[in-house]
Amino acid sequence: NNIVKFNGVTATVTASTATSITAIVPAGSSTGSILVTAKGKTAISSSHFTVMGNAPVATAATVISPTGFTANWNASAGATGYRLDVSSDNFVTFVAGFNDKTVSATSDVVTGLIPNTPYKYRVRAASVNGISGSSNVIDVTTLALPPPEAPVAMAATGILQTGFTANWNAVVIANEYRLDVSADNFATFAADFNNKAVSGTSVTVTGLTANTAYTYRVRAASASGLSANSNVVGVKTLMKQDQTINFEAVADRTEGDDAFTLNAVASSGLAVSFESLSMSKVSVSGNTVTIVAAGTASIRARQDGNASFNAAANVERSFCIKPTKPTITLTNANTDTPTLTSSATSGNQWFLNGNVINGATNVTHTVSLAGVYTVLTTVEGCPSELSDPQAVIVTGDLDKDASALIVFPNPAKDRVYMSLGAFDSGSDVQIRLIDFNGRVVFQKIAFGGGTTEIALGGYARGSY
Repeated sequence: NNIVKFNGVTATVTASTATSITAIVPAGSSTGSILVTAKGKTAISSSHFTVMGNAPVATAATVISPTGFTANWNASAGATGYRLDVSSDNFVTFVAGFNDKTVSATSDVVTGLIPNTPYKYRVRAASVNGISGSSNVIDVTTLALPPPEAPVAMAATGILQTGFTANWNAVVIANEYRLDVSADNFATFAADFNNKAVSGTSVTVTGLTANTAYTYRVRAASASGLSANSNVVGVKTLMKQDQTINFEAVADRTEGDDAFTLNAVASSGLAVSFESLSMSKVSVSGNTVTIVAAGTASIRARQDGNASFNAAANVERSFCIKPTKPTITLTNANTDTPTLTSSATSGNQWFLNGNVINGATNVTHTVSLAGVYTVLTTVEGCPSELSDPQAVIVTGDLDKDASALIVFPNPAKDRVYMSLGAFDSGSDVQIRLIDFNGRVVFQKIAFGGGTTEIALGGYARGSY
């Protein structure tokens, strides 16, 4: 016995409880009051009802691309527009610009999406009576971006013995490139150049072998993947260059000299190394030579080459380490056998007045002739400096005490005097002034028993 009327039109009651009645709104009803009769009592609503439009039916998306699609739905009776939602997380959040977006037609182009990503959309009808409930939900996945086109590899530039520059053209959507370099048609790859990531359109390839044929290819990379391989470009590295060493001659040194440096340069500009071939005579550290002993020394300069240059021919320099200048010691001076002794224990050669004394090669030499004596020593063909001269005067016995022969002043400046009291008065006395080279620079005859004078003007300073 329950009756429900919408704006005076009786509705069909489908269910009731002690506190509610369910009825179907009559067709054509849009607004008005509601009258309810139950258990013999009637009541009328204090406000009018409004019938909302039916929710539209969403249909499959069309024109699907990597970054968008077209959302579609059926028209809803009485709708004056529609409200569209698009989401990638089941409507927890929404695509920018597509949260309750107002649309006047029954489709809308959705843009700004991420490639290869699932999305959902739903729609509501809007009418003078308000907004309907949401439609069914449509699932759609954007397309994956296509891989980039393969780049075009171009001829190599900057070809050297150990590398070259690989070049290729740019691909529009590529964010980097992948390079392969091989010497055996890509069965194996040059170190660090197997799928090497490169940001630009060229790269310097290094670490290669001289005079060797290589090939290279390249692929473009983007968010959508890798392109196919480019064309293959062949390139041959240059042959190694020859080089030479310019090793300056090494001057003779003397035993006891300070360490010295060597000078040599390679035409390649590479560093030259040195080694001693006479370790008992000299040692070498870097380019510094330290003298060990007298004799003939040899040093080798070498440059072993690298990936760009062949090894240079070794260059050797020999030089003398001269023995220390010997000194002479005179013993037995006032005897019939004055003796000269060299400070060198071997290799001696004695000289008298600058002339070689044949056979005089011992450490000692017994004097038999007056004159100036010198000695030098030789080790492995390397002669020392001559010793300082040693003058030896051989005289006969004096009749009187030799202490009576006085020379003064000593040292002298412009003249010297000789007291000849050791000789018989009035006797002829031959006087000779001899320099340290054994040369007689002055001589005269004086009379014994008196004093004679020798003028020194014109003579070099020194000992006489």
